[in-house]
Amino acid sequence: MIITGEGDTKDMFKNLATFKKTKKGVVAVLMIGAVILIYTFCLTGCCETGNEIGETTETSSEGETKGTALQESYANESEDEEIIQTNEEEENSDESDSIEKIEKYKIPEQSFDVYLDDWGEVTFVSCDPSPYELRDWKVASFYLIRDDQILYKFPYRFENNSSRGYIGIYASVGAVGFRDINDDKKEDIIIITYYYSGAGPTGMVPRPGVTIYLAGENEFYVAMDMIEDVEENIVEKDRTIENVYTYLQQKE
Repeated sequence: MIITGEGDTKDMFKNLATFKKTKKGVVAVLMIGAVILIYTFCLTGCCETGNEIGETTETSSEGETKGTALQESYANESEDEEIIQTNEEEENSDESDSIEKIEKYKIPEQSFDVYLDDWGEVTFVSCDPSPYELRDWKVASFYLIRDDQILYKFPYRFENNSSRGYIGIYASVGAVGFRDINDDKKEDIIIITYYYSGAGPTGMVPRPGVTIYLAGENEFYVAMDMIEDVEENIVEKDRTIENVYTYLQQKE
């Protein structure tokens, strides 16, 4: 008997019933079983192959996603490095003295065109510390400028220009006065600077400190003896240019 796989299934099983009691019938049954197994195996194999192909496609998509994420990560790292480099360059430029830095941090209301002995017509310039300097407790700096040239930088009152250990952190320059304190016919300079102590309920109320520069030969000196005397004997609320000048004149 030849099985072609065509025809009605019922006819096939009728034929099986006819031959099942003979040797030929047994052989036919075995052949039919083998065909069914082969057919089932082919179907199962094709499905699995389809799944494998699908999985391969999915893996490829995942690989592309990971590759894109890595590229974005590298791009972000490059941007971060550029930002860090820019900040470092700005920090370095802000820590060095230059006309550009002075103009950037100049305090207009505390900068004046004046005539000073040994210097002539100059601009006295008060400068705030940069954000990087303020982070290190730095305070204001002072310069004499003419025609965009730095003629003189005033000495610091504090070591490294840092107010750490003093009243507190720098807040602002409150006043600048030009007076001949020691009667040598040269203008000296009195500066009132404010600081935040950060302590207690009044920690953010600015507190005044005093800086005094005495004129010398083409330079100025920090008058620490006068400064300590003033701050010991004039209470904070009375520390003004006129009160400081009057107090020092009475000491002469």
